[in-house]
Amino acid sequence: MTLPLFSWLFPLLLTTIFYEINVVLVSGHCQSDQHGLLIQLRNKLDFYSSSSLKLVKWNQSLDCCMWKGVTCDVRGRVIDLDLSNEWIFDGIDDSSNLFNLQHLQSLNLANNDFNSNFPSGFDKLLNLRHLNLSNAGFTGQIPVEISRMKSLVTLDLSVDADFYLGLKLENPNLVMLVQNLKELKHLYLDGVNILAQGNEWCQTLSSLANLQVLSMSNCNLSGPIDSSLSKLQFLSVIRLDGNNLSGQFPEKIFQVHALRTLDLSGNLLLEGSLKEFLPASSLETLTLSRTSFGETLPESIGNLGRLSRIELASCHFNGSIPKAMANLPQLVSLDFSSNNFSGSIPSFSLAKNLTQLNLAQNHLTGSILSTEWPSLSKLVSINLRDNSLSGALPATLFGIPSLQSLVLSQNQFTGGLHEPPKLASSSLHSLELDSNMLDGPFPMFVFRLQSLQVLILAFNNFSGQLNLSSILNLGDLSTLDLSFNSFSINATISNHASFPQIHTLKLASCKLKRFPNFLKEQPKLSILDLSTNQINEEIPDWVWTAQSLSYLNLSHNFLVNLQGPLQVSKFFSFVLDLRGNKLQGPLPQLSPFSTYVDYSNNNFSSIIQFDDGNLIAGYASLSLSSPSFIFLSNNSLRGRIPESICNATNLEVLDLSNNYLSGIIPQCLTRMESLKVLDLSRNNLSGNIPSKFSSNSLLQTLNLNGNHLEGKVPRSLANCTILEVLNLGNNLINDTFPCHLKNISSLQVLVLRHNNFHGLISCPDDNSSWPLLQIIDLASNHFRGELPYHWLQTWKAMMVASNEFKILVLKDHFEINFEFNVGGIYETLYPDGGSTLYKKHWEGWEGTDISQVFYYQDAVTITIKGSERQLVKILSHFTSIDFSCNKFEGQIAEVLGEFRALYALNLSHNGFTGLIPSSLGNLQYLEALDLSSNNLSGQIPQHLGDLNFLAVLNLSYNQLEGRIPSGSQFRTFSEDSFKDNKGLCGMPLKENCSRWRVWYCKYTDGLLSRFFPLLNQRSRSRGTKTQLRNKQRDVLYYYLQSLSVIRLDGNNLSAPIPEFFTKLRNLTSLRLSNTNLQEIFPDKIFQILSLQTLDLLTNPSLEGSLKEFLPASSLETLLLSDTSFGGTLPHSIGNLGRLSRIELARCNFNGTIPKEIANLTRLVSLDFSSNSFSGSIFSIKWSGLSKLVSINLHNNSVIGTIPATLFGIPSVQSIVLSENQFSGRLNELSESASSALNTLDLGRNKLAGPFPMFIFHLHSLKVLVLSSNNFSGPVNLSLFQQLKNLSTLDLSFNSLSINGVDSNPVSFPQIRTLKLASCNLTRFPNFMQEQSKLIILDLSENQIDGEIPNWVWNITSLSYLNLSHNFLATMQEPPQVFSSNMFVLDLSGNNLRGQPPKPPPFATYVDYSNNSFSSVIPIDIGDFLNYTYFFSLSNNSLHGSIPESICNATYLTVLDLSNNFFNGTIPQCLTTIESLGVLNLRGNNISGSISDTFSNTCGIQTLDANQNHLEGKIPRSLANCRRLEVLDLGNNLINDVFPCHLKNISNLRVLVLRSNHFQGQIGCPNESSSWPMLQIVDLASNHFSGKLPEQRLRTWKAMNDEGKLQHLHFHILPLSSLYYQDSITVTMKGLEVQLVKILTLFTSIDVSCNDLKGTIPESMGEMGALHVLNLSHNSLTGPIPSSLGKLRELESLDLSSNNLTGEIPQKLSDLFFLSVLNLSNNNLMGPIPTSNQFSTFSNDSFRGNDGLCGPPLSERCESNGNAPDSRSPLPYQKIHGLDCICHDSPPTSFSTSTSSSFSS
Repeated sequence: MTLPLFSWLFPLLLTTIFYEINVVLVSGHCQSDQHGLLIQLRNKLDFYSSSSLKLVKWNQSLDCCMWKGVTCDVRGRVIDLDLSNEWIFDGIDDSSNLFNLQHLQSLNLANNDFNSNFPSGFDKLLNLRHLNLSNAGFTGQIPVEISRMKSLVTLDLSVDADFYLGLKLENPNLVMLVQNLKELKHLYLDGVNILAQGNEWCQTLSSLANLQVLSMSNCNLSGPIDSSLSKLQFLSVIRLDGNNLSGQFPEKIFQVHALRTLDLSGNLLLEGSLKEFLPASSLETLTLSRTSFGETLPESIGNLGRLSRIELASCHFNGSIPKAMANLPQLVSLDFSSNNFSGSIPSFSLAKNLTQLNLAQNHLTGSILSTEWPSLSKLVSINLRDNSLSGALPATLFGIPSLQSLVLSQNQFTGGLHEPPKLASSSLHSLELDSNMLDGPFPMFVFRLQSLQVLILAFNNFSGQLNLSSILNLGDLSTLDLSFNSFSINATISNHASFPQIHTLKLASCKLKRFPNFLKEQPKLSILDLSTNQINEEIPDWVWTAQSLSYLNLSHNFLVNLQGPLQVSKFFSFVLDLRGNKLQGPLPQLSPFSTYVDYSNNNFSSIIQFDDGNLIAGYASLSLSSPSFIFLSNNSLRGRIPESICNATNLEVLDLSNNYLSGIIPQCLTRMESLKVLDLSRNNLSGNIPSKFSSNSLLQTLNLNGNHLEGKVPRSLANCTILEVLNLGNNLINDTFPCHLKNISSLQVLVLRHNNFHGLISCPDDNSSWPLLQIIDLASNHFRGELPYHWLQTWKAMMVASNEFKILVLKDHFEINFEFNVGGIYETLYPDGGSTLYKKHWEGWEGTDISQVFYYQDAVTITIKGSERQLVKILSHFTSIDFSCNKFEGQIAEVLGEFRALYALNLSHNGFTGLIPSSLGNLQYLEALDLSSNNLSGQIPQHLGDLNFLAVLNLSYNQLEGRIPSGSQFRTFSEDSFKDNKGLCGMPLKENCSRWRVWYCKYTDGLLSRFFPLLNQRSRSRGTKTQLRNKQRDVLYYYLQSLSVIRLDGNNLSAPIPEFFTKLRNLTSLRLSNTNLQEIFPDKIFQILSLQTLDLLTNPSLEGSLKEFLPASSLETLLLSDTSFGGTLPHSIGNLGRLSRIELARCNFNGTIPKEIANLTRLVSLDFSSNSFSGSIFSIKWSGLSKLVSINLHNNSVIGTIPATLFGIPSVQSIVLSENQFSGRLNELSESASSALNTLDLGRNKLAGPFPMFIFHLHSLKVLVLSSNNFSGPVNLSLFQQLKNLSTLDLSFNSLSINGVDSNPVSFPQIRTLKLASCNLTRFPNFMQEQSKLIILDLSENQIDGEIPNWVWNITSLSYLNLSHNFLATMQEPPQVFSSNMFVLDLSGNNLRGQPPKPPPFATYVDYSNNSFSSVIPIDIGDFLNYTYFFSLSNNSLHGSIPESICNATYLTVLDLSNNFFNGTIPQCLTTIESLGVLNLRGNNISGSISDTFSNTCGIQTLDANQNHLEGKIPRSLANCRRLEVLDLGNNLINDVFPCHLKNISNLRVLVLRSNHFQGQIGCPNESSSWPMLQIVDLASNHFSGKLPEQRLRTWKAMNDEGKLQHLHFHILPLSSLYYQDSITVTMKGLEVQLVKILTLFTSIDVSCNDLKGTIPESMGEMGALHVLNLSHNSLTGPIPSSLGKLRELESLDLSSNNLTGEIPQKLSDLFFLSVLNLSNNNLMGPIPTSNQFSTFSNDSFRGNDGLCGPPLSERCESNGNAPDSRSPLPYQKIHGLDCICHDSPPTSFSTSTSSSFSS
């Protein structure tokens, strides 16, 4: 950049003043050596003496310290040398005497023209502190010696962008240059080619602690700006404009207190927003124009009290402009143009210094009357163009005295322009009010604005008469545009000489009838537009002699001829538009300078010939060295197109359409690389299309419609990669479908109609074909085959409702740009009379560029109902498909129903069969639908009656049946729309619907429930009621026997399917989904040959099987999902040759999938998920299913390897094989995989081997799930950058090692679901920092340690975050506010410390369990749980009481506070939360009693308060909790009797009351219904007495073999996979065993350590599912029941320390699973049974039974089998003394306690 001396030394003003004082007062005499060095320097310098102001005046006779530009210190040494602006062009090299001036402190060589390499001797100037070489003309690499100048305070090496481009910083680079310059305060490197990344130079510059000015504009800097710049607290100026910076701008830089100027403009990819501004901000200039900054402006912008200039033009800001803008008193310039601001314009009443106000091109609305314009007295320019402002224009605008430019064009202002009371703005030179709705008479006061230069009032409604002689008062006027109003202009001027000299005159549509006579005297006129008038005379001669004229538009008049021939040598117009007149004869002669020539729509007639590059049209010639745009359409030209036209090397548009040209198309035309539009339509051209299109072709439109062309579509046309419109219709071309053009992704219009095209229209690899296509016309050819489903899916532009594709607006024109010089004004011109933009150019520049934009409009003719309709502009919202008059067959593709932007669809005159897709009812914009003359059957979809815009409908000549829909739109169609469909009835046809052909009922359950029973077989009874019923049935049969369509889906029929349906031989569609059908489906319905659609979805009580399918079956759709159909699939399924869709999901099918499935060649969708299919699918020939799009075998038992041919199906998009038993590797599938595949789910199998690398060639892949397999080895995350469309990635739970975590975050695809659980990660992947769309993130069960980085919380889209089971210790910065999108947060199983973070505001699941959090729970915790269902803080070190606010969590379903140090009582309100399903408070220090306030609607399923200090009784209101499954109150101080009041809770499965003070008997009155699902009961270590209640034990059915229950778990969220699992800890023989899931196969009874008496009930032997039985330490008597030998599942039996007698039953030896046995301390006798199982037990199992003998005891049995009676038995009291041990210490045998965990 160029800075004058006072500017770049301004920060050193005091130093400079000090030097000047020294020079004047105490400066010494110049030392001789200094004098000599300066003279030598000047003698070697080459400079222009005529321009020099310093060097030329150096007089050797004077003291050198007095020379201009030289400053000395007191000792006469030169310390400051200023040779700026001296026009020096040579004389300084590496050996220059300049570098001998050793005392120099300041050197300024700015603004010279050395034009030589950068000298390397500046480091010799050891005392130099200020170096200014800006625009000095040095080139090349900046030498390393600069980096050694450690004393530098100011370094200016800047270069103006328009001046020099030669300086660069490569070696040394920027880092090396400044690393030693620690004293640097001012750094200017503007225009130096640096090529550095932001993180490099920012971190280097951040070490320059004293830096105040950083100016590096236009340096080719790239990458993001590093936040380290914010460390420079003295930084006052940052200029980084005009670079390639990108990424997010660090907000901290805005907080640098000293910052005064920030300029980031021109960095198009730099993103950011303006958050908050501090009140003490020093910011004066903020320039962010042409960046990607956006969002809304904060109200705190009013804190910028020093702000004088703010420019935010061409950004992405939105919302309203803050009212606080009124608080900026120092504001001088404001530019918010080209954004998305809305709302009204705020008051700028305090901005008294405002001079520039630019709010153009936004969405501002409202009036501008409220702004106090008179108070803004310093305003110079107001630009509010291109908004939606309305209301009247305030007259006060014209009273602002300093106003020079007022631009209000392209708004909605209304009313008249009234003369202001004080016309003070005499300085106004530009007034632009065009394109509004202003009306009334012409505002005559504008003619008193005598400084006016530009006056534009075009496109309003001004009326009346206007005499142009009034303009004589505006002597400075240069631009006048009054076009397109409603007034009449009198353009006759008597005094031509007094008329102002106009540069631009536009009087289009001003009702002129003659050429204004004053135009003859306008020698400076450059732009003249008199189009769309009524001029009916000759074009006068003076037009062609106006040498300044560069733009002439006379179009759309009544001109007949030219007054004289055009004089080429005198006509210099670049643009000549004569179209739309009545000109005739030969083409007029053209200027060699003409760039745009339009002679279209006239009556010219001649033969076009070329001779050496000159056009000879009759007697005229045209030089073709210049023209870029030639329009000769719609004339009567004839003859051939000469090849010499190709000499026009700049030609971009050539339109010769609608003439009589003949012959062949010149070969050279298609090789012209400049040509963008070629329109030769509607001529008589013949031959082939030229075969060679240039490989560099820029062709966008090729229109050859309506000729006699033959041959094929040239293969080289594929070189036209930006082609948008291809129209070859109405010719004689004989070719196949042009698949070679499929990669032209820009194609929007394809017309091939009425030729001889033939064959299929599908192409291999259709996934990338024409995503922007919106008009396709293939009518009247010989195409055949089915419509390719996959190919149609690629036409995304027709699917405007797609969420994943933003449609590009189809240009309604071809844009033409060119520039030329004239004097005066910069304009954008529209030949059709569009609005005009005027802009003053840079002052002092001779001449001004005019950028002229024209539009070439493509036109397409479509045929609707036999009438041709021409679309002059092809708009983005018009789409059409015409495949009529071909030989297509098969079904109409359902995907057509996704083309929501479709306006016209014509499939008539083909061979289509099947039903009309109901999805066509989704085409809400459809205006014309023609399906006539096909073989369509079934009913007309009712949804078509909802198409409100449908104006043309033709369904005639088909085989449609049933009633015509009665929608209001259908009433407008005549009988012709439906004729020749014998099965149709109803209006407008004459045939009444007496017999039903279509039975369609929706939500009429009551009627149908009475209807269906009547369809059963006739009864033979002769009763009166029976006869009446038979008669009713006969009537129904009569009306229903012709049924072809039955659609009763969604009704609650609750009945079997009538056998009568099997007799409906015309039935084509049977839809009974979701109707609660019962019993068995009639097999004979499958034998109805006409049946095409069978839909029985979601009827879970409907049973059936698939027997045999006939070869002639018409079945196309078979939907049985969510029914009870089952059995194996028959081999005859291969007979369903027409089947396209089969869904058997969630049924009971089993066996292998028959290989005959490969015969279903039309199959598109296959869903066999969630069945019991087994065997392999390897032998199936999947390659034959060429149309298969989706296959789903999820959740079966299929085994073997996955066949490679499955991936080779060209159309397949989705493969879901998860939750099977597939095995083997996938490495053999490299080349065959379909490029269309977007979903691949192989999760939960047994696949092994290395990661399948072929996946990275599936470039369409969106979903990849390989979780829960055995893949092994490393996987580099950077490889996934190749999958640009990937949105879901799940590699969890393999044996993979993920590396590449430092992959480039910018190039990684935007993932929505990322699951890398158990992938051996040790840190967070780097690429996730740029994942702005991430919704689900699972990094659980890895080895990530350290802290959770801040950027995790900044991913605002994140709704599911699972970081559980890692080694995380801290958070980098605990989030103050979580994202409102966060619903699931799981941080469990880490080492997090301190206070747990407050939950996200809308979280439903929060798990902080199993960490090291230690604090009290905040008293307001409940205020953060307003939407939370699951909240767990278990297994931490939290203390204090449980706050009552937790009851504010009204949705709370699971609350787990177990295993902490909580004390106090249980908040009473916890028992009243109706939503609460799980309450776990175990393992704390909670005291008091449980509140007796459980509500009548209690929903608790698990209540666990084990291991606390609770007292009192079990609340009687707990009986209200009828869903209770787990009750664990063990290890407390509760004193109560057995809880009989809970006996009616039939769901109870776990009851733990151990180690309390319960007493009394266990039994209850009326035991018949008590706890049938009970599996685990633990009453140990209490004071229960009495006998074991045999009747109660019999009610525990779950302990019998017949009990079959599911895993015990609690669903947290409906329809989700989140559930809370209860677990139980079982102590067997002193060892604790935790069951994470309480299984149905595990049951246990523990009543040990009580005072129970009596015998052991025999009924215990019926508990066949029992695993553990502990009756020890009681007073039980009698023998051991032999029935216990039936407990085949028993693993642990403890009957020790009782008074049992008799022998050990021999049957106990048959318990093969028995691993723990304790019969010690009883009175048992006799031999111990001998068996393999009993031989495993030690002496301890039998000790204390003196009557026992045999191994393992040492006592041998006597011959009678008894042991010798050597000792007396122990008294009972001694044995029972062990009871105290049971209560005072852990039991040695068995104990239970419940705990809980989470799964998904």
